[in-house]
Amino acid sequence: APGPVLAAEEVLDALRRGDDETILQMYTQRAREQTTEMNQHFAPRGSDTARFEVGQVQAAGENVARVACTWTDLDQDGKPHTLEFVWVLRGEATGWRVAGMAATPFPGEPPVLLDFENLEETMRKVDLLAEEIRRRHQAAAGQPQQAKKTETPALR
Repeated sequence: APGPVLAAEEVLDALRRGDDETILQMYTQRAREQTTEMNQHFAPRGSDTARFEVGQVQAAGENVARVACTWTDLDQDGKPHTLEFVWVLRGEATGWRVAGMAATPFPGEPPVLLDFENLEETMRKVDLLAEEIRRRHQAAAGQPQQAKKTETPALR
């Protein structure tokens, strides 16, 4: 079905441009209400260097579709870094709208579902994720083969 793919592309394009208004319009009604109520929404910062691709579409029950996407942008070292995630879209009267996303922050581990229609829980998950990512980075930084890098202070 072209509907979910076009909707996914529209959201990604709005994210790339940092167009919050369009992003909000592309949310389901419930997600939009939650976002307005809590005055937060969930988006990477707009970026001129970001590229995205929309992949496979899967029907997930009546009026629900999952659309696989990749988002590639440059990391702090100027190297391309790709995120893979899945938009969960729902068909509403106004068209296909984003209800949430599933991302796999750690390869080989189960995806984490972020439900935009239940923002409180999603924000909790995001905080836990950020903590876990920090923890893993610190653990990785503690490994001996990394030591050489940390001896020379970066010139900034």
